[in-house]
Amino acid sequence: MEFWSTNSRIDTVHAAVLTVMLGHLDTWIAERRAIAAEFSAALRDVVGVPTEAPGCVHTYQTFMITAERRPALLQHLRGRGIDAKVHYAITIPQQDAARSLGHRPEDFPIATWLAERIVSLPLYAEMTPAQRTAVIEGVRSFYRP
Repeated sequence: MEFWSTNSRIDTVHAAVLTVMLGHLDTWIAERRAIAAEFSAALRDVVGVPTEAPGCVHTYQTFMITAERRPALLQHLRGRGIDAKVHYAITIPQQDAARSLGHRPEDFPIATWLAERIVSLPLYAEMTPAQRTAVIEGVRSFYRP
């Protein structure tokens, strides 16, 4: 049986670790934002890149591009050792817990379009310049004529 639920429990050991990690959060977010800016500038002419709404600050927990020919791009990137992923490949209305709502993919055309094209590129605060270049070059080399 599928149903909606939440789980918001955390044990004391994880709470203690997270308390220490919170002291680093602003630095990590700033570094992720810098890497995201680098990726966006280098890739916006070949794939769709995330944008920020005015007054909003993106933390880039994921860096998702919209890409044509996603399966082939994923294979290309993985062949180069780049661990690209597909997150959110199924829209919420298509998930088992939501089936009783009776929606069809065409009821949410933008979400469906995105679910067919999004690719999460690796992005983390400790990425080296060489790793950043490898991700950028991996994507760009796939779309080169």
